[in-house]
Amino acid sequence: MMKWWMLIVMMWVVTAMPVKVNAQGALAGDANGDCKVDGVDFVVVFNNYGKPTSGGATQGDFNTDGKVNGVDFVILFNHYGQVCQGTPVPTPTPTPTPTPGGPTPTLPPIVTGPGIWTSAQELAGLPMSGAAWNTLVSNASQNTTPNLMNQDDKTDTNTVAKALVYARTRDGNYRAQVLGTLKTLVNNHPIPPSGQSTSWDSLAVLRSIGSYAISADLIDLPNYDSSFDRNSFRPWLSAIRSTIVEGGRGSLISFQEKRPNNWGSHGSASRIAADLYLNDTTDLNRAIQVYKGHLGDRASYSAFVYGSDLTWHCNSSTLYSINPKGCTKNGQNLDGARPDDQRRCGSFIWPPCKTNYSWEGFQGLIVSAEMLYRRGYSSYEWMDRALLRASEWLYNTTFSDGSKYPAEGDDRWIVWILNKRYGTNYSKTSGVEPGKMIGYTDWTHQ
Repeated sequence: MMKWWMLIVMMWVVTAMPVKVNAQGALAGDANGDCKVDGVDFVVVFNNYGKPTSGGATQGDFNTDGKVNGVDFVILFNHYGQVCQGTPVPTPTPTPTPTPGGPTPTLPPIVTGPGIWTSAQELAGLPMSGAAWNTLVSNASQNTTPNLMNQDDKTDTNTVAKALVYARTRDGNYRAQVLGTLKTLVNNHPIPPSGQSTSWDSLAVLRSIGSYAISADLIDLPNYDSSFDRNSFRPWLSAIRSTIVEGGRGSLISFQEKRPNNWGSHGSASRIAADLYLNDTTDLNRAIQVYKGHLGDRASYSAFVYGSDLTWHCNSSTLYSINPKGCTKNGQNLDGARPDDQRRCGSFIWPPCKTNYSWEGFQGLIVSAEMLYRRGYSSYEWMDRALLRASEWLYNTTFSDGSKYPAEGDDRWIVWILNKRYGTNYSKTSGVEPGKMIGYTDWTHQ
């Protein structure tokens, strides 16, 4: 453990160091990815000192050796006060000094997270070659126009690709393209007066809004074009959450709160992403409450409207969005099945029928869990590891065609996150195409 006198000396030295400007890009010692090495980064290292970690630089492990120790303090020491080129140079402020010999001080939590989906610092060490990178760059090269009338529009995931490539390479052309897409999105889809509906496609909105919030975060829009961010994008993003779409069918918020299937799960992901970007903690807390209901936590939320076919529930008088642990019906295992998506291929039968909605609905739930996990929530543990149980039901059940049901097509990106967060060993391949809202996890989560 670090001696207190060593800590005090290092803190005194770093607070006296002059500010240096570094080339644009990820800085060693920048734990929170804000493009400067300062007292906030010191707090991250201090809080995690002596602990094993798998969080890399975001937890103060700057040399990614799996632990936070004196080496990481030296890295922070050597870069303290540096900022990326183009970042406003802050006025140095003294870092509070703990009392020698006393208990470790309780420091306030760091509100600013390391990016909604990922950060430039995390991406800095990833390879710029191979199948995964090539697929990412290929999608980033697509120039399409955002269209909320088309649920199959790929502009959202193409924009995420551009933002990821920018975050890794710092190539300003990609950043400018993301900004152009966001401006077109806002200009081409004006928010109507309160109470009026639009003709925008419901799924197009549910699937894509999260993509655009994540992309804006990756290019650091508030510092890149503060006027557009403050006066246009943020008001638009805030308003679209409650905008009625498809001629009165519902809003992003109402879909999340009413539909216990792929519609609601995509709504969860987009709502949470928007709330995180806007730093709207009030709506985020509500969105999390509803999201837990999507995982089967009836005590958190249970006001969903289910389809008329309730045969995939273990008990039709107590409905769950994901069947609870130990759930069986007629002696068959339904633990982890998602009843309102599974009904899309017909009523309960054994062996069960296959429907792609089971995997598509999974996409939004995984995106939501990952964003919340990055903010410190134990989202992958909720409801007896609901997401793991849901994947195991699909992977381990023999369906009516005589085969299991692993992730395939544009669902394959999910596997990389499942393996990373749960330690599963599901078969995975590189160069997979993105799914709805997100993808490229064969690169970002390798």
